Order: sequence, then C-alpha cells, then structure tokens
Amino acid sequence: MPRPIRSIFAVFAVSLLLTACASNAKSPVAAWAGDRDSVVSARLWCDGREVVFDDRETIDALLDVVGGFLFHAVSEKDANAPGAQHTSVTLVYRDGTEERITFPVWIREDGAYDAGADSVQSFAPFLDRVPDAYASGGSVHVFENEGTALSIPAEYAALVRVETPQDDTDGVLFTVTETASAEAAEADGHADWGMGWLFSIARLDEAALDELMCADIPGTEVFAKDGDGHHYMFCHPTDVRLYRQDDAFEAGWEQWEKLCSWSYEDVCNAFLAENPHLHPETRTSSGVDIYLARLVCYNDLEYTLSTTAFGPLTPEGVDPAPYLARLRDGVTFETVDPGETPDGEYVALFFPDEGGGERFDFFRMEGRENYVRQVYGVHGEYEILYKASYADSATKASDIMEEWYFALAKAHGLLP
Repeated sequence: MPRPIRSIFAVFAVSLLLTACASNAKSPVAAWAGDRDSVVSARLWCDGREVVFDDRETIDALLDVVGGFLFHAVSEKDANAPGAQHTSVTLVYRDGTEERITFPVWIREDGAYDAGADSVQSFAPFLDRVPDAYASGGSVHVFENEGTALSIPAEYAALVRVETPQDDTDGVLFTVTETASAEAAEADGHADWGMGWLFSIARLDEAALDELMCADIPGTEVFAKDGDGHHYMFCHPTDVRLYRQDDAFEAGWEQWEKLCSWSYEDVCNAFLAENPHLHPETRTSSGVDIYLARLVCYNDLEYTLSTTAFGPLTPEGVDPAPYLARLRDGVTFETVDPGETPDGEYVALFFPDEGGGERFDFFRMEGRENYVRQVYGVHGEYEILYKASYADSATKASDIMEEWYFALAKAHGLLP
C-alpha cells in the first residue's frame, strides 16, 4: 500500500526577493519546521538520481540544509510543471507518512525564482557521495558508519540486509546479507549459520592487520588504506551461502548470482570512489607474506639468513624492522610457473621450527631479483615460486635481503 504523503511544493526565496515574497499575502514566507526526531529516512532526488539516507547523522545534516531555505507557497500545478523540478527531498516519518519538499524553477509574472540552482549547490555534498558507477540514474541507498559510506543501488538494496555495527572488535564497518537466504535459514532454526552472507567491509590498524596476516586468510582481501594508518578489507565467504526452503533453492540462483556479481565486481571500486580519504592498496596472503608478518609480530621466532659468503647467521644484534618494512612496502607476491625459477645464488631465509623447516630463497640473478622460492615439507620436497611486484619499480627484494645479511655478518664480527 502506498504511504500517505504530506507534500510541500516550495520555492526558495533568495534574499533579494524576500521582501517581495513576504509582502505577497498569498505567498507567506516560512522555513521548514518539521519534527526532525520523527524522520527515519530521507530520499534526495536530483536530475534523475535518487539517494536514500537512513543513518541519523546524515539525516540531521540534510535537515539542516532544508531548514536553511525559506519557502513560499505555490500551487501544486506550478511546482510540478514539466521540467520545473530540479531537486526534491522526501522525508519518511516514523508513522509511515512521507513529506516531499521540492525545489523547482517557478515562473511568476514578477519574475522567475530558480530554487533549483541554489538547491543543487546546497545538496551537492550529499550527491557527491554517489560513486560514478551508480550516478547514471536510479535510486541509491547510502549507509554510513564511523566516517565511511557504502552506497547500494536500490535494485540490490531491496534484496539485502545491511548491518553497521558500532565499535566492532573485529573492525567490521558493514555486513551485507541476502534477505531471502537469512529469512529462510531463520525459519528453519539456523539463524546462526551465516546463510546469505555476501560480504563485509572491515577496518584494521597496522598492528591488527599484521596479526591477522600471520596466518592464511582466505576470503579476505585488503583493498584500501587511509592516511591514519588504517587498512580496509573486503571479506567474503569461500563457500556458497545461498539458502532456500523446500524447492525454492534453484529458483533463488539467479538472484544470488546477480548479488554476488555486484559484490565482487563493483563494491570495492565504488567504496573507494565514495570515500575520497581512501587510497587503493593491495596485500597478498602468500607464504612469503605470512612469514614476513610473523617476523614482525613474534620477536621470539627463530630464523637464520644464509648465503655462500658466511653460511647461516642468526639475527642477534640487528633489528629486522627496517628491512621488513622495505620488503613489505607496496608489494604483492604472486605465484608463477616453476619453470621460471632463476639459476645462481640466493639469500635464504630459514625457519627451522616450522613443520620440518620452511625456507624462502630470494634470488640474486640479474633481472630476477624479485623471484622468491618457498621450500617446505619434512624433506623439502615441496616448492612454490613467487614473483614480487613493488609499487616502487626500483625496489629489489634480494637487494634488501643482501643488505640485511651483511648487517648480520658485521654484527657477528665477520665484516669490519
């Protein structure tokens, strides 16, 4: 059933025209003075785009802008003439009623009042939150939490639940779940199974991220960072969370696949676009990443560095932090074909107590200085070859390892 609508068809009276408007007994000047505490949602429409805000902070900010306009009454016909409306705000109240406030171009005998131009400028900060990918038209729901925003096109917002936990211990800012799966699982008594979960966006500081990266983290991808040392992760299930009752499972596939495609293809890029304080970042979770993170987190972790120059050297007397920071700065480690394994010498980073020993060989061959071989197994029977790619293309992993090794040699009295 459509909600009842309380409409205010209004035109902004600029200060130069205020006296004329005020003197017109048929057009009393007034500011919006509704019950802001009863407003539970606000829809901002402009030039074919609609953005929906449900969080209290943004609703109050939007009402502050609305309250800054002065209005005089006009007829519904004038306010809704073809092409007249530039902007409108629809307020949804707790009792289910709606109030629409329009900002049209309205022509009178004594002049034209263009509320649209002023309203577009005033509401621009809210419209700017909509990512370009979603700006071509249609309605967008904007959810906010702890200084970040997540926009969801209306066609998907109608199908999902969005949670915005406060001060979450795991750093979760947003969790998005398919409503149909969650409701079907709840009806079957499986509310705690996590069915319908599509993704979460979480924020961690450097120390928490290092701790997390000390183990394999499938379904977790770092995709952004801010200027305050926080990293943003896109977390998603590694299994299928679609759930339906009885014979409805197959019928739910089309909707599920549509939501998954949107989640994995659009969400991260849109999140970066609507949060300009964030910058793209990529972190891999390879074996190299995991062991370098462990060196950062665990001071008592045993390891040696080795080359043919002086053999294995223990880390006493040298702080590994500067070398680890350079090795991990702006890098991704991707697996490559073992057939690309370089020849020649390498710097070996060896962990003797890790399941029979775990070794990482940083090759020194010219042109292959960013190739790293992971050797593991009780007898070293397994190998994985990685290639490091640094944001700074001049960085060479084996050069850093060699510097670290010779610093150890000096600390051990093997070099002057």
